[in-house]
Amino acid sequence: MKKALVWVLSALLILTVFTVVGCQKEEATGTEEPQQQEEANNIETQELTMEEPTTRIVTDQAGREVELPMVAERVITTWRPSTSLLFAIGGQEKLVAADTHSTRNPFLLGVYPEIGDVPAIGNRRGLNLEEMVAAEPEVVFLWQGTDTEPVIGHLNQQGIAAFVLIPETADDMKEAVRIVGDIIGMQAEAEEVISYYNEIIADIADRIKDVPASERRTAYMAGSGGLFNTIGKEYYQHFLIESAGATNVSGELEGYGWQDVSAEQLVAWNPDYIFATQFFDDDLIETIRSQAGLRTVTAVREGNLYKFPANITSWDFPEPLSALGILWMAKTMYPDQFADMDFMAEVENYHERFFGKTFTELGGNLDESEAVSIF
Repeated sequence: MKKALVWVLSALLILTVFTVVGCQKEEATGTEEPQQQEEANNIETQELTMEEPTTRIVTDQAGREVELPMVAERVITTWRPSTSLLFAIGGQEKLVAADTHSTRNPFLLGVYPEIGDVPAIGNRRGLNLEEMVAAEPEVVFLWQGTDTEPVIGHLNQQGIAAFVLIPETADDMKEAVRIVGDIIGMQAEAEEVISYYNEIIADIADRIKDVPASERRTAYMAGSGGLFNTIGKEYYQHFLIESAGATNVSGELEGYGWQDVSAEQLVAWNPDYIFATQFFDDDLIETIRSQAGLRTVTAVREGNLYKFPANITSWDFPEPLSALGILWMAKTMYPDQFADMDFMAEVENYHERFFGKTFTELGGNLDESEAVSIF
């Protein structure tokens, strides 16, 4: 009897234990499933909030904060230097419209024939806003000026980013290259172009470093407006002259852009060299021949009168290609220091490296003739 009672009590004890454990498991399971579901929901929410951003804020060279796509695939350039900056880093295939001058430029057409087929949207004298919007750009590169403010406002209303570039000093030009490279996702290409530019400038400085101050040249730059149209210290061409190892005689001028001066002022400045840009429309020799008062100017008396020599493009624009213009000016003013340089080889190498074709293949040739004994 006792044994039976013990057996019954043992059985009840075992049953009670299993019942308690089972209840605990159910309770644990009942609380765990909602908790796991909540954690899964939290993870999913975090994944949604961690999606890659589609836009970013970049400050342009006018100090404006501009919302841009992470990488722009469709861009418009509105004046020739901005187009040249884009070409310098190989971004021409992202061009969906361009200023009219760029679409007709023989150099740019040689590098990228397709530029002749993109919509021509005008120039600094007037832009075709309807054509610009129709091209569906993500970014439009503009120059600085009160005339671009209405354009910026109109583009912003259309949801199109307007980005101002001001490459009028060497540092600002290089910064513009970096910015454009960053905007279109070609940062490495931009840095390569800047590095090569810096190498050329450094080589010039090294070659002329031992030239005494008394033998350093002075120079004057004549623009498209004629012999008496020149630049002050706030324009890129001033840097070209200074980087070539000369003093810009018109560097004392204040203000932005090309400015007119008198014949008397040019005589007073008395530069050793006179350089004219590629877009100098007048005949340099005949212009000077007609100004008898210029006979006393050293550049005239010694025949140091030169026009930028490249036939297919300008080398004085604020773009990396201007390094060749600086190099040409330096070797022209300091021939002994550059006697061992094959300048044409440098020109060919630069174009092939950054544009995929040599200068000659692009239809280029150099006219390096100088004027002597014109009176």
